[in-house]
Amino acid sequence: MKSSTQGASEVKTLADQLALSDIPLRGGEVADWEREANLLLAAAESANPSRSLDTLVAYRKRGVPLAYLVGTELFLGSEYATETGVVIPHPASELLALATAHALGGTTQPRPRLLEVGVGVGNITVSALASVPTAEAHCSELQGAALRLTQINASTLLDTPSRLRLYQAYDTEAIFEPFSRLPVAGVDVVAANPPYLIDGDPVSEATKRSGIAHFSYAPVNDPSWFLREIIEAPDGLLAENCTILMECADPYLEHHTRVMRDAGWNTEAYSRESYLNQFGVPMDRKVRTMTPSLHRLLHSWRGENRLTRAAATTDVAL
Repeated sequence: MKSSTQGASEVKTLADQLALSDIPLRGGEVADWEREANLLLAAAESANPSRSLDTLVAYRKRGVPLAYLVGTELFLGSEYATETGVVIPHPASELLALATAHALGGTTQPRPRLLEVGVGVGNITVSALASVPTAEAHCSELQGAALRLTQINASTLLDTPSRLRLYQAYDTEAIFEPFSRLPVAGVDVVAANPPYLIDGDPVSEATKRSGIAHFSYAPVNDPSWFLREIIEAPDGLLAENCTILMECADPYLEHHTRVMRDAGWNTEAYSRESYLNQFGVPMDRKVRTMTPSLHRLLHSWRGENRLTRAAATTDVAL
């Protein structure tokens, strides 16, 4: 059995090795090589050559995402199950998750209803439902593997995972079709990080190496396709007082804002820094450190503005 000193030395040696390896990071991400070293050491299987420490480290040095190697990703202080081929929760999306919980908590409905299009592994919705125990959510996703992982994460992190309903989607552009099989109505909050890049826009080297960069590009080469679809939702789907929260990149904000304002919606935009400075962080959540990035949150609403200080959960200053 290794002593604590031997273990700490092994972690430091591996962390130093990773730090010198020029491993690509996602936009705004800050490396925590000690955390990575600990996770790789814990995930290694000496009796399995394909999962040995040397093999895992070699893959990581080649840019394979850590989450694919260890099977989890940290998001707002909780570990979410992941696997190769699904979209990995990005620390920038913590802003969308915080705002989603904030908006749900700001409704006057006894059981506020959330709709997420493209739930991924569930990090946005599961985090929001954990913060607002009276809420329910209806979520769609193209990838069957991602839906399975969302079920796992909901079962692990929620006291009542039955508050989350999942719907298999088969066409990116037909965003309402999954929900028509079991009609959903009166949605108070819509959350999404939809594909919005247009042809020719680059993605980070880390995203390229994930093998799923194609999920970043918008259908019909329209960066605001999702917003155009959601504001033309079937009658009754969106509540009269409805909030739409969309994660996007700064160069697209003007385009998205114009689409929403032309449709009669109110809008405001937040960077990670401006949102956290204004509203703080709930005491039961922990955000990861990031460098300033182009990630933004577009908040659109009709009726009541639910992203107010009065609606914010108990928070602490950063």
